[in-house]
Amino acid sequence: MPGHRGAVKLLLALACLEAAAGAGLSTGKAVNDDTCAITAASSVFQPEDRDAFVRIVLAQSRPSDQVQVEWIDPAGQLADEASFRDLPSGSRLCLVSRLSIAGFPAAQRPGAWIVRVRVNGRAAGERRFRIERSAAQASSSAIATV
Repeated sequence: MPGHRGAVKLLLALACLEAAAGAGLSTGKAVNDDTCAITAASSVFQPEDRDAFVRIVLAQSRPSDQVQVEWIDPAGQLADEASFRDLPSGSRLCLVSRLSIAGFPAAQRPGAWIVRVRVNGRAAGERRFRIERSAAQASSSAIATV
């Protein structure tokens, strides 16, 4: 069945293209911009932490690619976003984005967060992380439930 083999090859080629658009993600409290490395890996943040960083490694990139980073709060709302355009071509590209926490609205939204990456409008990866309650938030919750 020659037609069947052609269909299998096409499906394999499409799977390879889709995998190339995938992104490897890691989160942390500090990053080295020179080496594009998370230097304090973490998936749990405190309200007094300055920032949450995400390191994004793209398997393939083209100058026409557009990368969107979406920071989704525990209520499922878009809390912040960053866009990357005019990327260099490469077999491996590293990007870093940050969510400001201390002194910003994110510190007042404890719970399970998601950082989601889209490449050219398509989902390329996501990573879950937490922002814990501050001592003041925890004690005000305890008072409210008494």
